[in-house]
Parts: sequence; structure tokens; C-alpha cells
Amino acid sequence: MSVQKSMIGIRYIKLSNIGVILLIAVFLTSCKGNISNNISESLEMTKMEKMTENSFESQTNEDKKGGDKMKKSDNIMSIMSFNIYWKLSEDYDRVKRVFKVIDEYSPDIFCVQEETSEWQTYMEEHFDEKYSHVGILRMVTEGEGCRIYYLTEKFTPVDSGTIWLTETPDVMSITEGADHYRICTYVILRNNLTQKKFIVTNIHTENGVTDKKLKARASQLNCFRQFLEKYEGMTRISVGDYNTEEGSQLYKKYMVDKDMVCDAKYVAKQTKIINHTYHGFDDNPKNYEMIDYCLVSPDVTVDRYEVIDMKVDGLYPSDHYPLIITVEG
Repeated sequence: MSVQKSMIGIRYIKLSNIGVILLIAVFLTSCKGNISNNISESLEMTKMEKMTENSFESQTNEDKKGGDKMKKSDNIMSIMSFNIYWKLSEDYDRVKRVFKVIDEYSPDIFCVQEETSEWQTYMEEHFDEKYSHVGILRMVTEGEGCRIYYLTEKFTPVDSGTIWLTETPDVMSITEGADHYRICTYVILRNNLTQKKFIVTNIHTENGVTDKKLKARASQLNCFRQFLEKYEGMTRISVGDYNTEEGSQLYKKYMVDKDMVCDAKYVAKQTKIINHTYHGFDDNPKNYEMIDYCLVSPDVTVDRYEVIDMKVDGLYPSDHYPLIITVEG
């Protein structure tokens, strides 16, 4: 009887051991499954993180590619000045080249010179969904204009108008010695986010180098200077085709003044500069001329200044290079 009990006990122990082994095996199998799942999940997370990193790097690289086209944020503004050349002669391909440059840089504000009524029609068709504009033609309903276009959603106009660069700026008038009526368009804008107000002016003065023309241009620049002085307490951004060579007496006397306005290229943190803005559609012009400018008041921080020497399909959009600046505010 005791031997039989003993044998039963041995069998019981063996069965118990087998049960323990089976339990351990089940436990290890379960752990292996969890470990495998954890490893899979970890690998999947790593894969997703890597994809996210790649996506971020790609986005960053795209941002870097677009860096030369100007940064954009709510407190950064980009302003372009572009003499688009008045003559079209049914050359709509050139219109598209001008639009390509403006679209590529997508400025918050852009100012054009030599914009005829024909040009205005094209501009309105292309830009009116995104931009509002101010400005009239220099003979009110004919001639060229100096319109200012601004992002409708970003800015609210406070005041605007067009003055003639004469002793009677509020009525259509011409400077003695000038061949054309010359105007300046202006707009006071409020940034809808920052609520900061500033004035933008767009000017086109008399061209030519004869004594008569130089005297007329000096008178026009003086009228412009007097107008700008009225807004001495406000941030000022003044762009346009000044038809005045850098370093000349007119440039020094009327266009740059450390207390009024300064040339943006010399206060910008980054610059892309070539030695002229007028080229006359010529790759090797005989007379290189720096006659287009972006001027800013001393309170303006200029992040970047660029002369846009861009061709479209191998062709110049205009006889002038456009300028663009980014400023804080």
C-alpha cells in the first residue's frame, strides 16, 4: 500500500513538473509574442518618425529653396518695385513674363511704373482676386500710372491718393522743362494683424540728362521730398523709378537723408545686388544705370534687398530689373 502511494506520489510530482513546464512554455510564448509585437510597434514608430523627419527636412529644403524669394510671416512684409515698360504692341507674352516674376515672388505689396490703361486691364484680370490697388494715370484717364497693389486680406487702406510733382500737387500739372506729367501715388496702410500703420509711395520722375531735364527732375524730387516730410512721424517706404543715378548730386540732396529716408540696399541684412536696374532689353547694355530704388525711413529694419535679374523663357520681362525688399513690421 505504501509503495503504491509512493508511486502515485512520484506520478503526481512528474505530472506537476510537466504542468509547470507547460505553464512556463505558455508564458514564454506569450512574452515572445509581446516582445515581437513591441519590436514591431517600435520599428513602425521609428519608421513613422523617420518619415516625419524626412517630410520636415523636405519642407525645410523647400523653404530654403524659396528663401531667395523672400520670407513670409505676419510681421514680415515684402515690397516690390517694377517698371514694367509701357509699350506692349499686342505682345501678351511679355505680359505673362511680367506676371511670372510677380507671381514667383508673391510680394505683399508691389508698385509698378509705366502702367498704361491697357496694362491696368491685364493687371486687374490677373491680380484682383488677391490684391487691391490705388492710383490713377498721370493725365487722370490717359498716359502712364504708378499704381500700388497690396494684399487685400493683410492690409486695410487708411488714406491714399496721387499727387503731381509740381508746385500745385493736387491738380494735374506739369513741371517746367519736363516733357511729361510726373506723379507720385501713395497709400497709408494698416497691417491687420499688428495694427501698425505706414505709408508707401511710388514715384516716376523725368528722364534725360540735359540741363533742362536735370532741372525739371530736381524740381520733381524736391516736391516729392516736401510731400514725404509731412509724414515724418510715420514709417515710410518709398519706391520707384527715380531716373537718378546713384551718387549723383540729386541722389544725395533729395533721396537719401539719415533722418528722413535711406537707400534700403545699404541697411539690409542680406543683399543680392548688381550694378544696374535699367538694361533696355540688352544683355550687354552700353550704359548700365542704377535708377530704381527702395528707400526706407530710419525705423525700418530691412531683412533683405534684391535686384531680380530674372529672365522668363530666356527673355527679359521688361527693360528694367524689378527690386524687392523684406522689412519687419
